[in-house]
Amino acid sequence: MTVRRVPPYTALANVYERAGFTRFSEEMTPRYLALAQEHDWAGRRVLDLACGVGVSAVWLATQNYRVTGIDSSAAMLRHAQARADRAQLIVDWQQGDIRKLELPADSVELAMCMFDSLNYMRSLRDLEAVFGGLFKVMAPGGMFVFDMSTIRGLAEKWGTGCHVVYDNEDDLMVLVRSSFNYESLTSTMRVGIHTANGDAWQRMEEIHVERAYPIQAVVALLERAGWRLIGIYDENFTPSDPVETAAYRAIFLSQRPG
Repeated sequence: MTVRRVPPYTALANVYERAGFTRFSEEMTPRYLALAQEHDWAGRRVLDLACGVGVSAVWLATQNYRVTGIDSSAAMLRHAQARADRAQLIVDWQQGDIRKLELPADSVELAMCMFDSLNYMRSLRDLEAVFGGLFKVMAPGGMFVFDMSTIRGLAEKWGTGCHVVYDNEDDLMVLVRSSFNYESLTSTMRVGIHTANGDAWQRMEEIHVERAYPIQAVVALLERAGWRLIGIYDENFTPSDPVETAAYRAIFLSQRPG
């Protein structure tokens, strides 16, 4: 079988929902919104960073929020636009680099970034660029909620080996061959998308690299960019100690001081 290598989220975009990758956003978006509201957030303008196929952004639009979704993948954004069209909703979709936001000052009141999107930042400098750029466009009092896989989470979730992520035993199978490097704290994942077209199968491969960071380093970057940390939570939204946590995923809630 011939393997065609394509950029991340090019082939995956076409099977993203079928393979179950939207479930995290479907479940967590209302909970992230509720977390902000529990801490007295009451704005209307929401930014979905690394919005993907638009699950979070479109749901927020159904709740009458004014939503902007930004993603670097044109393929993912095409599916996001189609999702909004089906729902007859307006979302401001923008293709761009979340490290280089081009939005007016004070134009955002709540930002979300979920499902390990910030683990794709390959260096502390990249992560700081996201935090600093968002701070500049956030309205005073606005909030930022995001999640990241912890070092333990990234090392143990994928580890080193082959994982069948999805297989409908008919026309679609998604395999991930992963390798975790403890020196660089990075996980390199070769994502194979196998699709059937009649009697023939096509295989496309994407290479995804995620990096984990110590929670204390993430907090330090947030605070250096000007954010006030409200809390860190584990997967069950239980407050988490950044030093002693054994969580696989950390959820951060921060605020731009008013």
